[in-house]
Amino acid sequence: MVNTALTFNPVLPVYDADGNYTLTDPNADAWLDNSVAVTRIVDAVSNINRVLGNIYLEYEFIKDLKFRTSLASDIYHQTQDMYTPRTVYSGSFNGGQARFATTDLQTILAENTLSYNKKFGDIHQINAVVGFTFQNNKSRSFIDIATNFPNDVLGYYGIENAEDFPSIYASNAESAIVSYLGRVNYNLKEKYLLTVTGRVDGSSRFGSNNRYAFFPSVALAWRLIQEDFIKESGVFSDLKLRISYGKSGNDRISDYAYIRTIGGTTYFFNGGSPASGFAPQVPGNDNLKWETTNQFDVGMDMGFLDSRISLTTDYYYKKTVDLLYNSEIPYTTGYPVYLENIGSMKNSGVEFSLRTANLVNAFKWNTDFNISFNRNQILDLGGKTLYVNNDTYKLKIGTWSVIQEGEQMGSFYGLEADGIWQLDQDAEAAIYGNEPGDFKYIDQNHDGVIDANDRKIIGHALPKFFWGLNNTFSYGNLTLDVFIQGQHGNQILNSNRFELESGNGLSNASTDMLNRWTPDNPSNEYARANRNADYLKMSDRYLEDGSYVRIKLITLSYNLPNKWMSALKIDNARFYVTGENLLTFTKYTGFDPEVSRFGFDNTRMGYDYGGYPSAKSYIIGVILNF
Repeated sequence: MVNTALTFNPVLPVYDADGNYTLTDPNADAWLDNSVAVTRIVDAVSNINRVLGNIYLEYEFIKDLKFRTSLASDIYHQTQDMYTPRTVYSGSFNGGQARFATTDLQTILAENTLSYNKKFGDIHQINAVVGFTFQNNKSRSFIDIATNFPNDVLGYYGIENAEDFPSIYASNAESAIVSYLGRVNYNLKEKYLLTVTGRVDGSSRFGSNNRYAFFPSVALAWRLIQEDFIKESGVFSDLKLRISYGKSGNDRISDYAYIRTIGGTTYFFNGGSPASGFAPQVPGNDNLKWETTNQFDVGMDMGFLDSRISLTTDYYYKKTVDLLYNSEIPYTTGYPVYLENIGSMKNSGVEFSLRTANLVNAFKWNTDFNISFNRNQILDLGGKTLYVNNDTYKLKIGTWSVIQEGEQMGSFYGLEADGIWQLDQDAEAAIYGNEPGDFKYIDQNHDGVIDANDRKIIGHALPKFFWGLNNTFSYGNLTLDVFIQGQHGNQILNSNRFELESGNGLSNASTDMLNRWTPDNPSNEYARANRNADYLKMSDRYLEDGSYVRIKLITLSYNLPNKWMSALKIDNARFYVTGENLLTFTKYTGFDPEVSRFGFDNTRMGYDYGGYPSAKSYIIGVILNF
């Protein structure tokens, strides 16, 4: 919807001469819906029912020895009904379209633990836990699409009148994780702390040979504040040194990925009628195993001035091996990708957290500040370079990101822009098949041709650091919370500009194109208008600074006096008003610097194409406790 609103011809009226919605832009290079019509008359209803439940039983066999069993469930049911009438372009060429979707998700988690907590004299204390957990996940979805309705009067309620039921999609999946775990905490004199854990996890998403893996960890802490020489210094009100090492696993892949699967398809024999059949879908991989992260951490907790100032610092180093990745393979295999464990990656950095009690009298002011610096690097890919392609249906810009040894995840890959060819450079431009007014790119290998061999890493999507700042002001029953966040040092690929700055006249254009190159206006930033221009080349001219500072949340609250509430048999009452995403300070020209078209996919970060911005919202509420 955002992309359509940006690129639809603004000169065209919302309604045509007959009073009907203008269907589409007749000069567009790809179909574009009238965004006003889609917003007003496309009927879409989504209903969600969700039930969360938890029950537990705890029994103490003898003093200090307890058994606990719990059962939790999450049952989710969603229906989506959508009707696209023929009065919008996307519904006009199929006589209206109805879409029905049902999604059912179910998670059951059972946990059984036996714990022992015992203190021996004033010196030793042991807390030990052993347990067994089991989690089962089920999902089921069904999508039915019908087209060619006699009219749009009944919408999706008239599905029985549709002439065609061309598309039905269904899926059914199940997965499970079983874990055997143990943990021992040992406390010596409230000064020396030791934690040792070990767990064996088994996931149904891997084959029988690699289904289980062992993940241990150990952590040590020394409460230096208990040492006399620290106490006598008078500098610290708290001081603790921490060090830890451990392993964790990741099985976040699709269900049945290790199995060779088949799916329905359609064949045409000798130009005749289609025949239903089955074909391979996933090649499977019997050797798939857990992706494992090894993490080392050392940190210190410090307190000053009776803990009015608290500072926590941490350094961490994480190495992830056996990365789970869908590698591209030759189409001659019959499959587009192959899921495998490949290579290793590291993340290292430092984190700081500062808490201060600035004012502690009738008027109180507390501040919490945290900042994190992270460095990511691909260590090994077995000599491979993995290319990430844009999968949007319109742009077709091909490779725009790369995963390469020695570089970081989220590395943008493309040509290096060098302005615009000018009138006095016409002879040199002709060597590259260009003319004055066309984009100019650096010929990295000096072969007289701009092609794939001239691409390089041109930017990074990962920020160099990010931070958060929260201030709490309170006086009596009135409290004000202000939370600000920011990130810095990252780039965003603003793909909307591919179309808005194309200059081909096939869609709406940015007002920046008023400054496009002409013989009388030799712009060095915006190319000439050229209906046949080959403008869709990934380059650093479409990368922008993604740094931002945002006033994320402001909440003003008031707790009603207890003497008022006791008369109403209310324990306490709190009124509040909250504003979210109030102001953003950034150089990014898109709608929102906190955007990624592909969500949490860390192989395709920092890509903005028609992304819906974060909404500014205001909430007024009351919390009552009886």
